[in-house]
Amino acid sequence: MKKIVKTSGTSKGNQKTVTIDTNQRYNKTHKIKSERNLKTIASLYSKDSWANLNIQLFSKKNDLKVVNLNSITEIFDKKIDVLCLTPSQLVQASMSMKINRNVKQVTLGGEYSTQDIINKAKVMFPEARITHVYSSTETGDICSSSDMKEGFAEEKFKDFDVSEKNIKINNLVLNDMWILKKGRYYFAGRSDSVINIAGKKVNIEKIERKILDMKICDDCNIFTKKQKITGNILMMEYVGSIEKNDLKKILKNNFEKYEIPLLIKVSKINLNSNGKKKRVQLKWIY
Repeated sequence: MKKIVKTSGTSKGNQKTVTIDTNQRYNKTHKIKSERNLKTIASLYSKDSWANLNIQLFSKKNDLKVVNLNSITEIFDKKIDVLCLTPSQLVQASMSMKINRNVKQVTLGGEYSTQDIINKAKVMFPEARITHVYSSTETGDICSSSDMKEGFAEEKFKDFDVSEKNIKINNLVLNDMWILKKGRYYFAGRSDSVINIAGKKVNIEKIERKILDMKICDDCNIFTKKQKITGNILMMEYVGSIEKNDLKKILKNNFEKYEIPLLIKVSKINLNSNGKKKRVQLKWIY
C-alpha cells in the first residue's frame, strides 16, 4: 500500500510530499518485547506526517491502543505507556514542572536530542526508558539510542557515507552535518541552516544550541528575516524571566556582533504542525 505524507519543511519552509510504501515500512517496524506489558501509545504529531504514520504502524504491529492527545499538557493526565514527541514538545511540557511515573517508554524524534533534553525526559518520566531516534521521512527510522547519552555510537553509522556537509544513506543525501568525537557522532546542524549575515557564514542552529547550553533562558528559536538594505538579519524568540537588555549584554560578551539576533520575548515558542521549531525565513522588513 502506498501513502503520501508531508515532510516537515522546517529549514526553508518548503514542505515536500513523499510516497511511502507502508507494507515495507511495516515489515521494518520494531516489535517490542512482550514482558514490557505496554498497552497504550500516544503522540502529538500531525495526522499527515511520516511520524504519525510510523505511530500507526508501530501500534498495529504491537497491538497498542492509540490515545489521542490534543495538547501537550494531556501527557500528564491520560493513561499512556508509550509516549512519542519531539524535543521541542518535551521542553514545553517540562515548563509545567510535572512528573508522570506511569509512562514506560518515551521516544524522542523529529529533532536532535541534546544531553539536556534527554536529562529533562528522565526527570519528567522517571520510570520510562528514554530513546532518541534519528530518522527522515524519505528513509524512515535510521538509528536509535537508549543509553541516556547524546548522539549515536560510531557503529550505528558504519553503513553510511558521512561528510562535513551531509550524510548519504542508501543513495539518498540528507543535509545533516555530523561530527565524530571519541567514538560517537554528534549533530552539528543542517547545511541549509548555514546562512550569510553581513558577509559571514552563520550556523543558526549552532548559535541557538550555545545559548541554550548557557541556560540564560528556558527556550529559544533563532530564525531569519530579510531586510531590503542589509539582507538577512537574525531574530530570536525566547522564553524566560531574563529581560531583553540583560540578555543582550550576555550575548555581546559571548558572540560576534553579526551572530547576535534581535530579541523577542514570548510566553512560548510556536511550533509547526509536526511539533518542530519553525526555521522559515520570514517576509521582507524595512
